[in-house]
Amino acid sequence: MRFWKFGLFLLFCSLFGLQGCTGAEDKPAQKPEQKPDISFTPSEIQKSEISFLHNNYCYELIMERDGDKILCTMRTIKSRFNPPPPSSGFTGMKPGTEAPKKNERIFPRGCSFTVNEKALADLDQLLQKGGINIAAATTDPVEVKQLRLLYVEYKNGKHITLNRAGKDSSFRKEVPDEKLTAFMEQLAKDNGQKLYDGTVMLGQLLQCHYSSAGSSSGGHHFIDLSRKSKTEALFESRFKAWYNSPEKTQNRIIPAQMMDDMEALGREYKIDTWEPFRETDLIALDAASVSISLSYGKPWSWVKWDMRMGPHHEFTRPQSEYYRKIYKQLLDEDKKGIDKYY
Repeated sequence: MRFWKFGLFLLFCSLFGLQGCTGAEDKPAQKPEQKPDISFTPSEIQKSEISFLHNNYCYELIMERDGDKILCTMRTIKSRFNPPPPSSGFTGMKPGTEAPKKNERIFPRGCSFTVNEKALADLDQLLQKGGINIAAATTDPVEVKQLRLLYVEYKNGKHITLNRAGKDSSFRKEVPDEKLTAFMEQLAKDNGQKLYDGTVMLGQLLQCHYSSAGSSSGGHHFIDLSRKSKTEALFESRFKAWYNSPEKTQNRIIPAQMMDDMEALGREYKIDTWEPFRETDLIALDAASVSISLSYGKPWSWVKWDMRMGPHHEFTRPQSEYYRKIYKQLLDEDKKGIDKYY
C-alpha cells in the first residue's frame, strides 16, 4: 500500500522537473549544424573594374582575387556637374543632387575590405544579365580608354571591356546604373562599411601639370607628367625664353618613381585634409601666371580628384613648402633632358 505514495512522488518529479528524481539529466541545447551555402555557383571572375555616373555621383567598384582572398574597393565622389534636383525632390538614395556648400572641397570617399565568394558570384550574375559572361570573353589586347564602363578578367586569362554604353544598348537595358548602385550600397551595408561617408581615398597620382606663362617677355614654360603604367611615366616639357626665341621641347619616358615620391609627399603634408585655398585680389604686374595642378584616381574611372595651386591662392606655410617641393622635383627632372636650356 506504500508503493502508491512512491508512485505519486515520481509523478510529481516528472511534472515539475526536479533533478535527480527521474534519472534524466539536463543537457545543454545544441545549435543545429550550419551547412555551407551551396545556393550559388562560384564565379570565374579574376578581376572586375566598374565605373559610372549616376544621380550626380561618380562610382567606382573594383573586385579582384588575391590568393585565397577577394579584395573589394569602392569609391564615390560628387560629380562636378550639379544639375537641379528632380521635381519630386527625392531620388531614393543619398541626396547627391544637393549643391556643395560654399568653399567646400569635395574628396572621393569609400571603403576597402574583403568579401566572400558569394559577393563576387552575385556581381557575376548581375553582369551576365547584360551579356558579360565568360563565353563572350576574348584574349585580344585591350586599349585603356578614358572613362570606360567596365573591365572583367576571368581565371582563364580572357577578358571583356565595355566602354561607354549608350542607353539603348543591351547592357544598359538589363543592367542600368540603378542596379549597379543598389548592388554597391547593399554590399557596403552587408559588410558594415560606409560608401558615401567613408574614408577619404584620393587614389593614385595620375598627372601633374606645371604652367608658367603671361609675362611681358612672351615666354612660357609648360611641364606635363603623366603615369603610363606602374613602372613608367611620360615627361613632356615646352620652354620658350621670350616671344621671338625658338621653343625647346622634351618628350621622354621616365621611371614612375617620381610620381610615387609625389604621392608620398602628399601623404606627408596630408593634402587629403586641406580646405579650399583662400583667394587674393593682388596681381603682380609684368609677371608670369604660375600654377601647379595634380590629378588623382584611376585612368579609366569617373572618380577623380583634382587640386590646382594657382597665382590667386593664399597658402599656409606647410602648403607653400609642399608647392615648392613639387616645383623643385619638376624642374630637377626637366634639367635632365637632352636639350639644356637653363
